[in-house]
Amino acid sequence: VMHDECYKRCRKDRYTCPICNKSMDDMSEYFSRLDQAANNDMSESMFANTRSRILCNDCGHKSVVQYRLMHHKCPRSSCGSYNTRVFETMVLRPGAPEPVVW
Repeated sequence: VMHDECYKRCRKDRYTCPICNKSMDDMSEYFSRLDQAANNDMSESMFANTRSRILCNDCGHKSVVQYRLMHHKCPRSSCGSYNTRVFETMVLRPGAPEPVVW
């Protein structure tokens, strides 16, 4: 439970809940713009052997995804949120197996 005044102050500059970190609004339009930016990202080849271990704050899914400079997208098709937290970034040696989800 949160005080009404605290909630109003929080809503001025955040789109996530300060208690559980889930998105508080429909973020589909914003996430769509991030998808477009990711499709135009020229740095992806620079990080071809780099992975990030992430947690999606919206659906709770843990995964290992391709490293991105800016935002990491939840790979679950039913979610697709960019509201994620990076726990680890790792560089894979050539020929090394993909890391497993923790």
